[in-house]
Amino acid sequence: MYTKRLPNGACAITMKQQIRNSKFQASMLGVTLLEILLVLSISAAIIISSVRYYESATFSLYANTSLEQIQAITAAVDHFTAGTFSYEGVSTTVLATLLPSQSLGTGWGTNIAISAADPNSYSVVLPGMPAKVCPFVINRLETNKHYQVTSTCNPTASDFTYTYVANA
Repeated sequence: MYTKRLPNGACAITMKQQIRNSKFQASMLGVTLLEILLVLSISAAIIISSVRYYESATFSLYANTSLEQIQAITAAVDHFTAGTFSYEGVSTTVLATLLPSQSLGTGWGTNIAISAADPNSYSVVLPGMPAKVCPFVINRLETNKHYQVTSTCNPTASDFTYTYVANA
């Protein structure tokens, strides 16, 4: 028993009980090292997952924007050559007049260019395409027989070139 009866009937706290109470109070005053480590590890996990998500979302945005630009270029060039049925007059300068301003800029800060045009096809270069964007764009373009991708994906950013062939 931890309490002691005094002659007047009151209970006195024993030394063991005082020690336990003081330990309990001391543990309630601050946080332990284990609690700090737990909070830090949870914080680190959240930060790492958010950085990975941000990278994934950014590269997905780049890929989708690139595909939209490729479709816009195709539509603009087809509109420009509608009466002639030849791509020979197509150039970066002509394309810039057919598209809204800033439409030839990529999400990663380079400018799209027409590199070659002949009667049945034209080639487009997207300089400095990030390595994580390249496979997604290639997979999407290869589903359409008119697009012939002449680039391969590299481990670092590199120029991405495709050729649009009218009668493929």
